[in-house]
Amino acid sequence: MAKILPYTPGVLLLFVACVQIYLAQTANLSPWKGGGFGMFSTTDGISNRSLRVYVNGPQRSEEILLEGKLQDLAARAQLFPGNLQLEKLAREIFRDQQSKKLPIDDVSIEVWRTEYAKNDLYPTRHLVRKFVSR
Repeated sequence: MAKILPYTPGVLLLFVACVQIYLAQTANLSPWKGGGFGMFSTTDGISNRSLRVYVNGPQRSEEILLEGKLQDLAARAQLFPGNLQLEKLAREIFRDQQSKKLPIDDVSIEVWRTEYAKNDLYPTRHLVRKFVSR
């Protein structure tokens, strides 16, 4: 046991790095998060991702801006647009809209990423994930 102990921090660091790389490749995790091992190799951080929210209801279909607690949840969803984060954000948007007595049937959340061309740095936006909650 004592012979293994000195290797534990290195093994844990390697494990975290592998999980972060896996999630960045398969689940749209920003390389800046989840250990941050890719933060210096990409511009895919919070400043190059955006989130748009649309609500639909009777007599209503509009994009909304998020405030307060919803902004914090949105920032988390931008960087890791997994089902858990997007469902939690959508649930809180439903609660917020209902507390304001606004009719709501569904919420659509889009996460976008800005990428830059290698030759001239021309920016283009790409849809990372679209999530709809009813």
